[in-house]
Amino acid sequence: MRKHATLILAALLLFSWPPSQAWAQTSADTSYINALTRRSFELRNSNPDSCELLAKQAIRLSTPIGYHRGLGDGYMYLGILKKNQSELDSALIYYKIALSHRLQLPESAPAGKAYTNIATAFNLKGIHDSALFYQLAALRIAEHDNDSVNLIICYNNLGFIHQRLHEYEKAENNFKQSLAIATARRSFADESRALGNLGSLYTDMGQN
Repeated sequence: MRKHATLILAALLLFSWPPSQAWAQTSADTSYINALTRRSFELRNSNPDSCELLAKQAIRLSTPIGYHRGLGDGYMYLGILKKNQSELDSALIYYKIALSHRLQLPESAPAGKAYTNIATAFNLKGIHDSALFYQLAALRIAEHDNDSVNLIICYNNLGFIHQRLHEYEKAENNFKQSLAIATARRSFADESRALGNLGSLYTDMGQN
């Protein structure tokens, strides 16, 4: 019942403000698109149907005005939905379209997140060389931006990739890098995650 109510509310949000050519050229245009993508992201796990509906509407409104942020976010969230449904080939298509738009933005962090999502999908597919390529691209952006949050994510993901490749020393080094940054930030959740990753790695190595 709650899911149906959310779908109805999403539909009302989509169609209560029909876009016109004049309206689409104002700042209200992009603000509305941003509201759609924010809500789409919020619903990605709890209500994937509404997430998809909102993301597609954001893409539809962004296309005629060439709004790269709306296009990048809309395609990204469609990719996340496909990844959650284990449709990795479709996820990669959406992620790469999202990346092409996010690369047009003035800030680099959104592109870095797209690189990470692409890397994750390739790693899940077992295509580890491609996963490594994209994750290293994300790491370079996080290093350039001195973005400690995404550095933690990148190092953890690199650890996963090297672990899948049985490159245990490299995996350990990356997990320890993640742990060091998390400790410096006093982020106990990230510390716990990095320690858990190290524990899993040592188990995989037979160091019980």
